[in-house]
Amino acid sequence: MPIDPRCRVGAVLATTLLAACGGGGQGSDYVTPLNPKQAPLVTVRQLLQADSLIGRRVRVVGTCALAGAGPSTGAWVLQDGGFSIEVRGLVPQSCFHHEEEGQQLAIFAQVEPKSTASRERLLLRLPE
Repeated sequence: MPIDPRCRVGAVLATTLLAACGGGGQGSDYVTPLNPKQAPLVTVRQLLQADSLIGRRVRVVGTCALAGAGPSTGAWVLQDGGFSIEVRGLVPQSCFHHEEEGQQLAIFAQVEPKSTASRERLLLRLPE
């Protein structure tokens, strides 16, 4: 049975992502990005699937899905391609303006487990 070409693309993306993030192992050459320009760009799907990204700083693109009332509520959801992740930190203004609904945005954040011993993740939004 031939391998679906989409799987090859996924493998190449995962390999590239691991290389950009220092491979995820102890003693890796990972250098913590201090600003968004230094951080690798990843998808919401990659955030949810790549264990090597836990504890890493990344840039991620998506749309605001759910936000509480007011920009200081600090909890909202970023979604893209059918995948979503909770974000804690400053809520973008586009989450509150209906004319900007569905507009993509990029954020700089650190990937963390949602709780101890949980496979679920969340993003801690960092200043840009």
